[in-house]
Amino acid sequence: MSDERCELSDLPPAQCACRIHGPREETTPTATIYAARWRSRCRECLESIDVGTLITPSPLADGGYVHEQCS
Repeated sequence: MSDERCELSDLPPAQCACRIHGPREETTPTATIYAARWRSRCRECLESIDVGTLITPSPLADGGYVHEQCS
């Protein structure tokens, strides 16, 4: 029988839920969302983007921004 113990909790690793031995949280990348600071045009739907509208960087290679809901 192994006497291995977690240094943080003093439990066997199989029973420990510390940051080292506990379950890993899966993270998914999230889009960066900004509030528009000036008027522009959405690269996706081509409608106007007004100041304060939530926007995110366009997935297109030429850059620009799109409405949050258009991403």
